[in-house]
Amino acid sequence: MRFNIFLFLLLFTGITKGQHSNPFLQLNYDNVIMYDFEPDKPESNIINSDGKLAHKIYRKVTLSQTDISTLNKKFADSNSFGGGTRDCYLPHLGIIYYLKKLPVAQINICFDCNRIFSNIPLLGKKYGKVYRGATSYYLRDDGMSKEFKYFLTTLLIKHNFSIHYRNTKS
Repeated sequence: MRFNIFLFLLLFTGITKGQHSNPFLQLNYDNVIMYDFEPDKPESNIINSDGKLAHKIYRKVTLSQTDISTLNKKFADSNSFGGGTRDCYLPHLGIIYYLKKLPVAQINICFDCNRIFSNIPLLGKKYGKVYRGATSYYLRDDGMSKEFKYFLTTLLIKHNFSIHYRNTKS
């Protein structure tokens, strides 16, 4: 009987943990770089379908462990989302997680339409997968909250990124 209860608790804990765990905290990486870039046409992301970086990189900065830790927590915080969106999607902010100089995750952020695309699932119920295969991305239905945009804007100011990001209006 004790074994059955133990087994049930073990399975239940594993199932609920899997549903609520932050994929960014479980990501295996050794470096995170934030990019100010101009999207290649017709593609929009920092890494194109051929696995190459966008041709026009204006600025890149390696993030500190403190910034990475805060960013990872914010990606999974429900208070980071809930804002409105538009349909433009021309991201100029890219964040790439690297392991041994190879990208393992990328996040593309468009401040104009208030959207985030990620190649790993974003935590929460409001996301869907866009495209298929190597070019597939996860997209939340809702946009960034003002608080999350403010956090990102402080990172951009701290690292002297482009002025066009400094708009924190939703």
